Amino acid sequence: MIENLTASIYQISARGELQLQFSTPMINTVNLSIINSSIIDIYIVPAQNRHEQDGFDLTKLNFTWIATDFVGDMLSIQLNFSNPTFISPLKDQDLIVWYVRPQFLDIFWS
Repeated sequence: MIENLTASIYQISARGELQLQFSTPMINTVNLSIINSSIIDIYIVPAQNRHEQDGFDLTKLNFTWIATDFVGDMLSIQLNFSNPTFISPLKDQDLIVWYVRPQFLDIFWS
């Protein structure tokens, strides 16, 4: 059932290659070009609340992304960071959060 569907970030490479793994195989015949920020929201939460420090420029965490592959239960996304050196500069890593908008869940569910 869709209520039990979960997904997590399986891995992310130093080059921004992100793999999301769903808890079940999905409909992966969907055209990758429609998987975009209208359907999935992806953002960064800075570690140790560093974004609350004076002078922190949140725009340094900006990035774009594109879905590159979708096989079985794995969706691959290429992240393109505007300022890669500002991502996870501390010992504690920044958090990447992703969220599928509920009205679009049915395009993935098999």
